[in-house]
Amino acid sequence: MDLDSFASMLASQMNRPAVPIRQQLDTLKRLGIRLTPEQEEGFLSQSARYEDPAYAAILTELGAADSDQVYAFDAEVTQRSTMYRDLIGALLRLTGGELDLQDVRESGENADLEGPGGTWRVSFTLNGHPYQYDADFLGDWLDVNVLVFLNSTLEKEKIKKRFLTVDDFNIQGVVVFFRTPEWGRFFSAGTQLAVKGC
Repeated sequence: MDLDSFASMLASQMNRPAVPIRQQLDTLKRLGIRLTPEQEEGFLSQSARYEDPAYAAILTELGAADSDQVYAFDAEVTQRSTMYRDLIGALLRLTGGELDLQDVRESGENADLEGPGGTWRVSFTLNGHPYQYDADFLGDWLDVNVLVFLNSTLEKEKIKKRFLTVDDFNIQGVVVFFRTPEWGRFFSAGTQLAVKGC
């Protein structure tokens, strides 16, 4: 993305109007996001906290609640030695068992642990086929391009769903869904949030 495109995206995100909490919840439900009565009541009881910026706080909160629908994480990790296994394990919860992704391993033998620099190898099997990704080693930070790599393996395996990410500067960290690209376009149209991976 060039600087002009980035500036345009940022301006559109900064000027997005507040959206009433009831409208946000209704939109998310129409998109198939399940909410418990307790969650819905909690959002409604603190509506000002969730209305501006629209959808950002709701999605982050839902994704941090051990959900099987959305996962929210900060790219800064506390356990570097298992950072990608932990991430992939959390992403697999979103799949409801649809993926046969196994034998997740990672190795920092090519990483400059004092750097950061070098690479951190992530490998796994998907549908019995081996895959590996050399993530940029960023110290205590995940190389979130691993999601792009995971999506490329899904495409190679002819799996229709993807790990879709919400791209919005109002969201600290990363919000991920495991849905079809078509759903991602509906989500983007309904929420006015940019979605990557579709």
